[in-house]
Amino acid sequence: VQCGNHGRCDQASGLCDCDHGWKGLACSDNQDTADHTFLYAEGPYFAGSLARLRSHRSPAEAFTFLSAEANDGSRKMFTVEGVGDVVVHEGNLEVLAGNLVVGQGGVEVPGGGLAAGGAVQAASLSAAGSSGRLLELIATGGGEVEDLDYLWVGPNSSNPVLRVGTAGPTEVRGGLSIDDGDLVVGSPASTAQFAGSAVVRGGVQVEGTDGLALDHGPLVVREAGGLIRSASATRPVLECAAASPDHAGAVLHLSAPAGAANAKLLSASVEGPASEGQLVEPILEVDTAGTMTLHKGGLDLAAGGINVQSGGVSVQSGGLQVE
Repeated sequence: VQCGNHGRCDQASGLCDCDHGWKGLACSDNQDTADHTFLYAEGPYFAGSLARLRSHRSPAEAFTFLSAEANDGSRKMFTVEGVGDVVVHEGNLEVLAGNLVVGQGGVEVPGGGLAAGGAVQAASLSAAGSSGRLLELIATGGGEVEDLDYLWVGPNSSNPVLRVGTAGPTEVRGGLSIDDGDLVVGSPASTAQFAGSAVVRGGVQVEGTDGLALDHGPLVVREAGGLIRSASATRPVLECAAASPDHAGAVLHLSAPAGAANAKLLSASVEGPASEGQLVEPILEVDTAGTMTLHKGGLDLAAGGINVQSGGVSVQSGGLQVE
């Protein structure tokens, strides 16, 4: 076979005219590993530019500074546009060491997603300023978004640890911890659903009308106590209700550690106006010994009665009136 079947033999010279990609006397060598363009700065104190691209024209989208193409130009791989944009048309942009720093403008991913990998810290967001948003997720498609996940965090594409979307409640599996600040659920239609635990060291603010619902497990306030405020003039500030008709436990249970002799299981008071220094006037107290103290007012039983099994009834002043 002449020229290794990869070229044509020149009968006059006896040499092979090899096909594209083949070389050698018999067109048998298709190795192509040499660098076509090699730039090298010999000086040990070199401080210039190995390659400089300059255009007389002002920045414009009509031209490119650099274009990398494959398959004889039919597949464009990446380009450096005339306005400074670096566009990766195929493949990935990998940062194996160091950081990807965006000074201004931000990072926009129109399609395909943004993936980060690492053994210790996959991705980190930091801001040098003291205002603005560190992370902003916006759906730019326009119109009503019915089934979109704004944020999905998980080991795979089917089991999220954290999911924030338009379809269904916000899901948290494994717990949520907020070291500083508040956990805010703003929209009346939005719901935060936790399959693990939610730890908030700032506060929990629910602005909607549905309130805070706990389907399973207790609401635990470990430090500083809990405070519930209501702006409603008619609804109860705290309402406890048993949903099951077979409920046999306590609807409201108050307990204190053993030996807490000075603790109060229940304390009711009335706060004075702010102009008077928020004076607190006690009304009712129940201590850990079971003693109920009425500081003012009285005990009015519309029906039933009082059953005293031991200890009796002591009236220090005012007398006892039975009608």
